[in-house]
Amino acid sequence: MKPEVAHRRIEAFRKRFGEAHLFLAYHAAFPLALTPDLLYRLWANFQRDIHGEILNIPWIAVADLLLSSLCDEVGHELYEMEKEVRNALLSELKTSPRFGTERIKDLSDFLLAYIQQQLDSPDLDIRDFAQAQRWTALAYTRPSEAASELESTLKKAYHQDRVELVRMASLVETLAEPLLEGGFEPLLVYARAYREGTEPQSSQLLETEQQEEAAEASLEYSGKLKLLVVDDQPENLDLLYRNFRKDFRVFKADGAFSALKILETESEMAVIISDQQMPEMKGTEFLSKTVTKFPDTVRIILTGFTDVEDLVEAINSGQVYKYITKPWDPNELKAVVQRAADTYRLLKRRTNELRRQLLLSERQLASVPRFLSFGLSVEQVAEALGLDIEQVRQAAKGSGSR
Repeated sequence: MKPEVAHRRIEAFRKRFGEAHLFLAYHAAFPLALTPDLLYRLWANFQRDIHGEILNIPWIAVADLLLSSLCDEVGHELYEMEKEVRNALLSELKTSPRFGTERIKDLSDFLLAYIQQQLDSPDLDIRDFAQAQRWTALAYTRPSEAASELESTLKKAYHQDRVELVRMASLVETLAEPLLEGGFEPLLVYARAYREGTEPQSSQLLETEQQEEAAEASLEYSGKLKLLVVDDQPENLDLLYRNFRKDFRVFKADGAFSALKILETESEMAVIISDQQMPEMKGTEFLSKTVTKFPDTVRIILTGFTDVEDLVEAINSGQVYKYITKPWDPNELKAVVQRAADTYRLLKRRTNELRRQLLLSERQLASVPRFLSFGLSVEQVAEALGLDIEQVRQAAKGSGSR
């Protein structure tokens, strides 16, 4: 199926059933396959987004989804989504400010718990199915563990069971996206080589390049986001701290210079709230000093004055997300800060996605000579790594490979 066909199906589903049904489809795309019981439990366990907002998914959405064009019945009470549909839904889930990578972790934990008893079933088919679901969950959150186990299982199947080998190779290809993101693109070539009758050197194939520390760290959103509040009035500072300490890791600074020192030690904040009128420097001036080093941070100004020119200039230059006039309403400020946090999450995901794509492209091209040395053709390497044949040829030429 072409990706554009998958997107058309998803859009048709959205138009027919609405956003709440689509939220269930996002979650249903995580398991490798679905049963009515599994989908019902997903519906029951994920009725809220990561911010605690109710999703309002009706129970009838379970049946509507299984009977829709997004799912195919492949056995008795067993349903699957086409790979392209599944990947498109998961992509929307990961980039949505209501779910993101935090929800992927939640789904992984849920699925691992759900299949735990099935792993010990006396029925071999049930055990195999549960194990495939387990590898699916691990591929998104602990890809190194999944890759190691998949490699070992592939090697065993190569020597013992041709049918199992084909099944495992197909599973690896289904999990290509999270394995690639985790830096395990060699496993795809590894599986293809085994299926075609060649036993590669696994220790070489599963060798991965070290990820940038910043890229790895920034993918984690399971904890509270960091919020810096800056005000020279102690009572205002304490009030801001009390308002946000439950939802954020709050850092307090009684002026611009102490705030800059905190940023030196604590690094990037998701949101900075600063008073405008402070004795050391104005809030807009302080915030302008944070833009270059922390471009994704969302900045909010609190002002009791009408510094129109300073505020308009700061907003127009992208230094300030919003200004709030004093005396501020706690509920209004909370709503603004929550939207600012959502904006930060979205910005970070976009930045990380671009970084992952760049790292992935660099790793793929750097891996071409090694893969060719295993006796695979240019066409095979290009197909497995998702590269153009000409890209593979140029990479081989640049390294002196055939």
